[in-house]
Amino acid sequence: MPHLLDTNTLISAHRQYYPFDFCPGFWTWLEQKHKQKRIFSVDAVYVELQPGGDKLSRWAKTMNRRGFFLNAGKADITPAITRLTQWVNASDFTPEAIHELNDSADLLLIAFAKTHGYTVITDEKSEPHRKNKVKIPDACSALQLQCINLFDLMRAEGIRLVV
Repeated sequence: MPHLLDTNTLISAHRQYYPFDFCPGFWTWLEQKHKQKRIFSVDAVYVELQPGGDKLSRWAKTMNRRGFFLNAGKADITPAITRLTQWVNASDFTPEAIHELNDSADLLLIAFAKTHGYTVITDEKSEPHRKNKVKIPDACSALQLQCINLFDLMRAEGIRLVV
């Protein structure tokens, strides 16, 4: 099953775990998995990465030209957006949480993954009782969509970072 990376996964990798100067092999691995059609993201994530003006945003521009960021056009994902919106509205989230979800890449990422059979990769942790923010793992769970973190993906792919 192919995977879709959330914005925070790429930002955390860049800023905390795998900076380009410290661990270029991580970014090479992402590029290789993309060539194998195993790892992607969506264009809304690309948009969220651009204001940074840093090495990550430059990497994203290069990867965008290579088809890493898929067009999450709303036409074919509308049924998944509708299901997600119905769940959010029935779950007593605050108006601010609903607005934040609707204005984020998260909505398109989750709906695209559901529509096209991808696993979502995010650093977010489930908080099912939280009402002031819709967490990606909880939204994925509501849609019966697989969601794992980056470390679980790397383990599943057999990645070994050794010196």
